[in-house]
Order: sequence, then C-alpha cells, then structure tokens
Amino acid sequence: MSTNNTNTLQVAIIGSGLAGLTTALSLAESGKVHKIHLFEKEGVLGFASNSNKASSGINGVLTAAQQALGIVDTKEEFYSDTLKSGKSLNDPVLVQELIDKSKAAIEWVNSHSAEELSNVAKLGGHSHRRTHRYPTGSVGYSMIKGLTERVLNDYKDIVEVHLKSQVTKLVPDANGAIQGLQYTVGDNKDPIDLLVNNVVLATGGFSQNRDLLQKYGGAKLQGLPSSNGVGTTGDGLQLTKDLGVELVGMEFVQIHPTGFVNPDDPTNTHKILAGEVLRGIGGILINNQGERFVNELDTRDNVSTKVIAEQQQTGGSQIYIVVPGEIADKEIPTHLKFYSFKNLLKEKPLSSFLKPPALATLNSEFASINKLKGLSADRFNRTDFNGQTYSSSGRFYVGQVTPVVHFCMGGIKINTEGQVLRRAGGVPVPGLYGAGEVTGGVHGANRLGGSSLLECVVFGRKIAQTLLSKL
Repeated sequence: MSTNNTNTLQVAIIGSGLAGLTTALSLAESGKVHKIHLFEKEGVLGFASNSNKASSGINGVLTAAQQALGIVDTKEEFYSDTLKSGKSLNDPVLVQELIDKSKAAIEWVNSHSAEELSNVAKLGGHSHRRTHRYPTGSVGYSMIKGLTERVLNDYKDIVEVHLKSQVTKLVPDANGAIQGLQYTVGDNKDPIDLLVNNVVLATGGFSQNRDLLQKYGGAKLQGLPSSNGVGTTGDGLQLTKDLGVELVGMEFVQIHPTGFVNPDDPTNTHKILAGEVLRGIGGILINNQGERFVNELDTRDNVSTKVIAEQQQTGGSQIYIVVPGEIADKEIPTHLKFYSFKNLLKEKPLSSFLKPPALATLNSEFASINKLKGLSADRFNRTDFNGQTYSSSGRFYVGQVTPVVHFCMGGIKINTEGQVLRRAGGVPVPGLYGAGEVTGGVHGANRLGGSSLLECVVFGRKIAQTLLSKL
C-alpha cells in the first residue's frame, strides 16, 4: 500500500463521539480539506457514543456564563483542582492546554448549538461553579445532535460517513508512518483498503472490554456494573498494539459513585448514570437508616470508596440520592423528565421508603445542614449545598444508586498537538493522532466531572489545527 504524492490533506477519523465529530467539523469548516473519512462501527452517527450519555456538563473557566452569574474563578484554581483530583499523576502540560483552551471550547460548542451553555454548577472536587450545561437540553445529547446535523447537512460533500464500518488495521510504511488502513462493513469480513496518511483515533475507552479491565483494573472492578455502552471496547488500543505507542495510566479506571438501580430491573449490569449535577444542585446521599456518610462533593474516587464501604459495612445497605424538589424543577427539568420516564428518580415522601427511626435520623441530618447555612463545613467537610434548606416535609426526588465502572483515565500518550507518541524516544508516530478517552495523561488517577467533554473538544480542535498547519 502506498499513498499518492499530492498536496491534498488526507484524513480518516475513527469514532463519531464528541472528539471525532469535533475534529471532523473543525477540519470541514476550514474550507481547506477536500475529503474526510469518518468511521463509526455502529449504525448511527454520534448517538451510540458515551459522549451522547453525558449529563452533568462541560467545564470551562473565565467564560461568559460564569461572568454573567458573578462566579469568580481562575485558571490556576482549575489547574490545582485537576491535579488534586488526579493525585498529581496528570501530565501537567496537557492539563494546562485543557484549561487554557476551555473558554474557547465553550464558545465553539455554543456556536454549534441551538441554545447556549448558560447554566453552571459545582461538581465534586471543584473549587467553584464551572461545569456548564444547557437550560433545557441534555448536555451530551444536545452537543452530539448539533454537531451531527452540521456534518450530515452542511458538509456531506466533504465528510464521508462510514456507518457499520469497523477499522481493523492501521498500515504503516517502512519508517512507521501511517499510510493507510483497512476496514470491514457490516457482516462482510472482507477488508477494504483506504489510502490515507493521517488517522485520528477517537475510539473511546475500554471499560466494556472485560479482558482489558482484568489486565489493568484488577479485582476492584470485578462484579461492578458499568455505565458505558457495549461499544466501549478499547478499539484504539487494539489498533495500535503493534505500532510501538506509549500507554500511560492504564491502571486508573474510574468508579463513579452513583449509577441508578432500576427498580424494574435491579440486577441489570448496565446502569444509567445519576449525573453528578444531582449532587451539585444540593442532592445528598443516605443509607437506609437515614444517615449521611460522605461529602457528596468530594472527588469521585473518594465518594465511590465511601459508598462501597457503606454498602459492605451495613450488609448491603441500599444507598439513596435525595434531591430537593424545587431547585431540581428549576435547574434540571430535562434530567428529571428522562429519569422519571426511566423510573429511576421519582418524587416521593421520605416516609414512603424510610422507617420512622430512619426518618428521625434524616431530620437530624437536615437540621445540621440548615444550621451551618453554608458558612462552615459539616462533619464530612462539605460546605456547599447550593443554598438549600432541608425539611422532611418538603418535596424531594429520590432514587437508589450504586457505584459503576465509568471512565478510563489511562490510554495512548499524546502531546499538546494531539500527536500519538512512541515508547522509543517519545517522538510522534507520523500521521497518527488521538483525542478523548482513548488517550491518557490529562486526568491522572481520577477525572473531575465535566472534563471528559472538555477534553474531547479541546484536543479535537487542536488536532484539526495541527493537521491544517501542514497545508
């Protein structure tokens, strides 16, 4: 296989989640690329991705939305929060790139959306409110909808979409530079060759690949359900295993503390995530004795550890998320509609699921929170309850939750240009790029909520800029 010697930029993007769509659209909008091949192994563009499921928001600092709401935040604090959450095992250069480009990422998303990311919440591990979402639409779905419409309607002559198309091999030349790939379509396993000298990996993580989870995650992940789609199988890792690329942080697989337990199907190993925004707007976690046991806005790894310990110590105690009704109606109406439709989060009296002693305990918890008035930390070191006052006679939305395998912090090593790096010498593999969960280094040992969508947009756009600089 050999490439044609032309001045035309040849690009293939593998994966049509937020990272892949961002890269494709950024290239197409430049007007400088003749053809982009966008591969999706499922039968629909974008909506089979985990990006589509994201519900809590996308992080940004010094944004117009923060300024409009009077939120004082800094790049330095965002950087510090990211490294603290990641146990300082992040790549600091990639973290700085993520934060420096976050404002522009929010602006770019807004320019491709029907509404602006004007609501801002504080999620676990953040010092300030910086996780942006839409007033009505679900964050991930609305982003994917906006970008897919642009790709399919405005740039259909530039972006060639390959659905039900599985890339099976990357083909390097004698010097290791990418010169093409092979793919199959549907049930036909006969490989098709494509000459292309720039390939972008946007294939997502590996949390539905049990062999890789066992290899890298170990015993702590065994038996846990997952929030991920069935296609999250580490395809990018498989495609590059013979190319000598460097992997980083593969042992860091995030357990999210709150996946909904569906009362109609409680043993199902796939769980819909109870978005962190539920806790960000004032939700709390309790056991079936009515006791709080954790700072609900601590980092995800710490909250998950506490939830699992609580389940084990109390002999399998059910864990509930309890969200004040009035603020939920105001802040997350789309979430409520979806969760209610799925029978996951329902408005109900606290006395309907707590026995009188447990209800009395919860009343004491409420009194303790109300007394602090957000001016000082509670016994779990939580200070921010979003200004809520709690009363057992008030309205609440309630759902049962359990920890789930959620996100892979580790993956293929990249530089700030999005170029995939070799183990030998740390130099780029010519023509190979990566963005999103397939890559590692940005999040260290534990990701902050809201930074996965941000990572996709920042590095998807950066790869497009890198590729266009070749022209």
